[in-house]
Amino acid sequence: MLIRDIINGLNDWSPINRANGNDFMIYGGSDRDVSKIAVCMIATPNVLRKAKELGAEFIITHEPTFHESLKRYNGEDNYFNDKVYLAKKQLVKEIDIPIYRFHDYSHFTEVDKINAGFVKKLALSGTFDGQRTFTLDTPVTVYELESEIKNKLGLFHIRFIGKRNKRVKNISLCVGACGDACVYNELNREGIDLVICGEVTEYSVCEYVRDSAQLGVDMALFLLGHMGSERAGMEYVCDHINSTMSGIKAIYIESDEVYV
Repeated sequence: MLIRDIINGLNDWSPINRANGNDFMIYGGSDRDVSKIAVCMIATPNVLRKAKELGAEFIITHEPTFHESLKRYNGEDNYFNDKVYLAKKQLVKEIDIPIYRFHDYSHFTEVDKINAGFVKKLALSGTFDGQRTFTLDTPVTVYELESEIKNKLGLFHIRFIGKRNKRVKNISLCVGACGDACVYNELNREGIDLVICGEVTEYSVCEYVRDSAQLGVDMALFLLGHMGSERAGMEYVCDHINSTMSGIKAIYIESDEVYV
């Protein structure tokens, strides 16, 4: 199957509902005929090497391969001459596997596919609204839920702010890095008992929740890390490819958490 047909198939499954600027070919063209795909959260050097070892002919990643946000701090000239950027660019060229970023189409659609994958991986009894809210059939304590999440997602670390004996029914999913404002709004949304996020500014939102706990205001926040919170979503994408695209074999390659 041609790479462009695979991309079109993903976009038909998860049609975008807002302006798109983050889904594109990072390396290579879309006219190659491929049968084996590597799917990952982020194409780290180790993931790239593993994809080559496994004979992958195309890589689908969720997050950027080259960390171009660093241009804002270093300026383009310094960024494009950065030793890490140059070394990774050389590795990508040596590996010579086309890389596509599947991001906005996975999130900004009727059912957020990354959150859907998170919910599927946890396999908790409850209902998901397709976007952000998961409602448990039976309330559990924060302590019980923390253990369940850590075990099912295979996380090294979960950071928590709030009261561990708090009972939780309505959970807001702010996986990845949806921004401080988003997490703040969800913490204060009526009926939300717990917010689960990937990453957020510690001195800002985290200290806000710590203040709430010390002042008797009932809030609770889990921080799973960006990779830890979203990788189940890309496993979900991998499963979808295998179940719907004939003649294609997709393999999920774990990029691991940043902090181990």
